[in-house]
Amino acid sequence: MTFFGAANCAFIGGSLIGRGGHNPLEAAAWSIPVITGPSYYNFAQIYPQLIANKGCIEVDSGKALGEQLKLFASKPEQAMKQGQKALEIVKQNQGALDKTFKLILEFLN
Repeated sequence: MTFFGAANCAFIGGSLIGRGGHNPLEAAAWSIPVITGPSYYNFAQIYPQLIANKGCIEVDSGKALGEQLKLFASKPEQAMKQGQKALEIVKQNQGALDKTFKLILEFLN
């Protein structure tokens, strides 16, 4: 996870094929913009939030991925801005475990 701190963006592996991507919040927590392919079913809750807030870019091919990587490399200020947007989503979703436990306890009582 420390490697994210040295990056200016993160491509989430497995997302350009039907395997599904990894957890985008690990990169987003470092204010790193996320790039994903269309296969993110295993994190279907968080990716739409990241994409809607412009903290994640969805690409549909290796060529599109390369173009996005070039864009972030040539415009680091844009990468930083989108990384901040990704971090906003992390902050909005913090405390999810506590909220979940409270809901479960309400049903148990």
